[in-house]
Amino acid sequence: MKKCKKLTALLMASIMGLSLFGCSSGKDAPTTAASQAPETKAPETKAPEASATAAPETTEAADVNGDGTVNNPEKIVAGEHELIFWSLFSGGDGDWMDKIINDYNATNPEYKIVPVKLVWADYYTKLMTAVAAGKGPDIGVSHVSKLPELVANGAVQSFETNLDWSEYTEGARNTVTFDGEVYGVPLDTHCLIAYLNTDLFKEAGIEPDLSVNTEDDFVALLKQLKEKLPEGTYPLAMDKIQDYPFRYWWQVYYSMGGTDVIDADGKVAIDRDKAIKAAEFIKMLFDEEYITPNLTTTEEQDKIFQAGKAAMVFTGTWCVGKFGATDGLNFKATLVPSLFGTESAWADSHVFTIPVNPGRTPEETQGAIDFITWASKNGGLTWAESGQIPSNLTVTQSDAFKALPQRSEYVRAAQIAAYPPQSESFYTARADMIEKLDSYWNGDVSAEDMVDDMIATIRADIE
Repeated sequence: MKKCKKLTALLMASIMGLSLFGCSSGKDAPTTAASQAPETKAPETKAPEASATAAPETTEAADVNGDGTVNNPEKIVAGEHELIFWSLFSGGDGDWMDKIINDYNATNPEYKIVPVKLVWADYYTKLMTAVAAGKGPDIGVSHVSKLPELVANGAVQSFETNLDWSEYTEGARNTVTFDGEVYGVPLDTHCLIAYLNTDLFKEAGIEPDLSVNTEDDFVALLKQLKEKLPEGTYPLAMDKIQDYPFRYWWQVYYSMGGTDVIDADGKVAIDRDKAIKAAEFIKMLFDEEYITPNLTTTEEQDKIFQAGKAAMVFTGTWCVGKFGATDGLNFKATLVPSLFGTESAWADSHVFTIPVNPGRTPEETQGAIDFITWASKNGGLTWAESGQIPSNLTVTQSDAFKALPQRSEYVRAAQIAAYPPQSESFYTARADMIEKLDSYWNGDVSAEDMVDDMIATIRADIE
C-alpha cells in the first residue's frame, strides 16, 4: 500500500484542536450513570436492558447528547484496570453493543471496557485528531472502507491475536490484513437488502418473495405495484441523494460484472460503460416514479416504508430491529434482486481496531485484544439480534442464529458482497462518487459526462 500520508501530517492538521486534550491525561477514577434505554428492539427478542456500564468523566463533565453520544470524548478517561472504547454505534445497534460489553465485563476480565459513543459524523475526525495528539482510545471501530486510510495514516496499530481464522472467510481476513500484518478483528458484514411490505404486496395481488432476476421482470413488478397500489403509495422508497442511491448503483454496477473501482495496484479501474448503464437504469426508476420522488434523507425513506406508503425499501441490515418494532408493519427482509447476470450486494463491514497511543502499556493493549477477540465470537449472536450479519462463521452457522426470524432470507448477502477496494483513497473517492451521481439523479448532467467526471475525480483523489 502506498503510504503517502504520515501521522505527523495529522498532527499538523489537528494543531488548532490540541487544547481539547488538556484535561484528558492520566487515568482518573470514573463516575458512572446508566445509559439510555434502547430506542428499538428486534422483533424476535427483548431489547437489551439499560446498560449499567457508563462513560466516566474527568474534572470537566462530558457533553452528552440526548441519544447518549458524546461531543467531547477526549474528556473521558479510564480508571484503573479500565479501557476506553470509542464507538460509532448509537441508537438500536449501540444498545446491543452495550450488552456485549456488559456481558464481557461480567466475565471479570483484568481490564473492564468503558464504552464512549461518538456522533457518527464526527467519529473519524475526532479519532484521527486524538491519535495525532497521542491521546487515542484503547479500542476503536472502523468500516473496512475506511480502514486502509487509517492504516496508511498510522492511526491504528497492527497486533497479534489468537483468533481462529478458520472461523472467518478469507475475504474477511483480507479486509483487515495489510502487508501481512493484522490491523483489525472483523465484527460483521452489513449489506443493502430489500424490505417488502407483505400487506401491500398481497393487496396488489403479488406474492411477496421478490424472486425476479432480470431487468424486464423487475420493471414489470414495479409497474404492477404502481398500478395496483393506492394513490400516494409507491413501489419503492429511496432518497434521491447521498448514500442509498449510491449503494444501489454499486450493487447494480457489480451485478453487471463491473470491475473494481480502484484495482490492487491503486489505479482507477472502473468500467465506464457499465457505470453509465447502471446509473441510467436507476435514473429510469426515478423518472418513471417507481421510486418515491424528491426524498433527501434516509429517515424519510424509512418513515415512508414504516407508514405503509411504499411497498419496498432498499436499506441496511441494521433496520431489521427498527422495522420489527413498528406497530402494524408486516414485512419480509430479503436480498436486493441481482438483475444483470452476477449476484452482488453492496456491503461494508465493521471491524474492531486498536488506535495508536504511545502511553498505553503492553498489558493494556493485550486487554484490548482480549476484548475484541471475545466480542467478535462470543458476542456474535447478540450482535446478530441488531440485524447485522456476524463475521464469525460459527455464529451464522449456529442453530440459534438460524432461528432468528428473517436472517435466513438475507444472510447470503455476505457471501455475494461487493466490498469496497482496499485503498486508502477510497473513502474520499466514495464521497466524490456520491456527489457526481447526485448531480445525475437531479438531471444536471448526462450519464456519460457524469461518469467521465467521476473517473477523473477518482484519479485525482488517488494521485
